[in-house]
Amino acid sequence: MRVAKFCWLSVALLMVVGLPSSPLTAWGQARPPLNAQVAIDNNQPVKLGPGPFRKLAPGVEQVIMPQIEGTERFSRHDIVEILTADPNFAEREYRLKDKDGNPKEPARKAESPAKNVRFQHDVWCLQFAFKPLRFREIDEPDSLGRMVRKQIWYMVYHVTNTGDKPVLFTPQFQLYSLRTKKIYPDRIIPVAIPEIRKREDPNRPLLNTVEMTREIPPAALGPDGDVWGVVTWEDIDPTTDKFSIVIRGLTNAYVWEDKPAGEPGAYTAGAPYGTGRTIKYKALELNFWRPSDVYHEHEDEIKFGTPGDVDYRWVFR
Repeated sequence: MRVAKFCWLSVALLMVVGLPSSPLTAWGQARPPLNAQVAIDNNQPVKLGPGPFRKLAPGVEQVIMPQIEGTERFSRHDIVEILTADPNFAEREYRLKDKDGNPKEPARKAESPAKNVRFQHDVWCLQFAFKPLRFREIDEPDSLGRMVRKQIWYMVYHVTNTGDKPVLFTPQFQLYSLRTKKIYPDRIIPVAIPEIRKREDPNRPLLNTVEMTREIPPAALGPDGDVWGVVTWEDIDPTTDKFSIVIRGLTNAYVWEDKPAGEPGAYTAGAPYGTGRTIKYKALELNFWRPSDVYHEHEDEIKFGTPGDVDYRWVFR
């Protein structure tokens, strides 16, 4: 009788409270996360597909505006390939004459047209915006095909063409550690992109460095002028505290100079054109500071800007 009464009380209690939609959920299994972000952080499945892009709060990303100096639009150089063969190429003497045709001053020597030649440059520059540098642990195969857990450094960014005509964007990224003096080129890590995309924005495509090599149309033509990508690094020395990320390809500005005639490596007659010429391309240098130790690497400790230095600069290298 007591057992029957207990059963009837249990049934009545369930009818009042309501049966759980899933017995597994009711009896001990963890409930689903309360929001999508928790699902992403716990590496739970997240559907990737079309939909509205995640809207960033003000101040989340840093924006570097295009910068073009007036001196970058032209330069003056001697044409060493011509002057090496003939140092006095096309030089001639002339005299100014009066109205009667008589010379009124000593002869002058005209400069060679191969000297101090003005070279015009059609320069463009893209706007660069990036989110904070972050970490993500990824399982990736090693040389033997075994899965290895690695910490990946990554940065989500996008470029915007504020000009009036399409330009070819060919990005190159390098991370330079000031402590170890090591240079880390970016790595294409296919297995990392889906995991990063889940965390950042499941609906937005993120292109790797190779895929970002493309023609960028002017932003005035529509949203296609704003292209998003992600750059990744691996095997960064954990002692890295102050470091820079150098980005080339945001502008086509460059400077060049030739070694003076007679110096080692200078152009000589019969040598290939451009011998002895040094070309430096304009790049964007972002400076970061990570006041941490080698035992607990955490992305929240990475600060944009280095104490005693500027946050970013444009350099020729």
